[in-house]
Amino acid sequence: MIPTFEDFLTCAARWDGKHKGIGYQLSWHGKSDYNQQGTWCWYIIVTDEQFYPDDWQRLRLERQDKQTREGGNWRRHWNYDYFPDVEPHGGWTFGEMRTYLGREGNEHEWVKVGCDYAHAFDRDRGYWEGRADVERDVKRSIDLLVEMFPNRREQCAYTGKYGDPSEFYTARNGARVLKSQIDNFKDGWATWLPADAA
Repeated sequence: MIPTFEDFLTCAARWDGKHKGIGYQLSWHGKSDYNQQGTWCWYIIVTDEQFYPDDWQRLRLERQDKQTREGGNWRRHWNYDYFPDVEPHGGWTFGEMRTYLGREGNEHEWVKVGCDYAHAFDRDRGYWEGRADVERDVKRSIDLLVEMFPNRREQCAYTGKYGDPSEFYTARNGARVLKSQIDNFKDGWATWLPADAA
């Protein structure tokens, strides 16, 4: 049987995107006893591959394992209090840091920080925000983050690998591509060749 519309309203949904090379997620957590309107959230996702080491140190989260109460369960907590203030809605309410295996076989770090639209002032205003509003807010915050960290590594649209901007060219299709990949596009891949090539 196909889920009903009401079933979907109690589920969670997620949208992924990128803005200025920085990943983001929008999520809507369905209607519940906690919030009959559902809750919007957004998250910024950054990796150490995108930033130079000194800047990455300013973005990493500190791990603080905590006990919920004396004698209670332990949980992993990531201190997001020192993540740069890029004006998240109502302040940061979520932080997480993980490691992953990069394309070149090395281990890398990944940070996800976010905020929600379930504050008392959101409730008092009638939870008016929709997906377009939340996406506009995360992009504005990414704009602020990019202003704070103007020197970042770029990601190759062809390989997915990161490198210094000086190692890239802009292809005819508008993509940013590592110069080391140009020989892959000689036969039948004309749109991936440098835009300034005749």
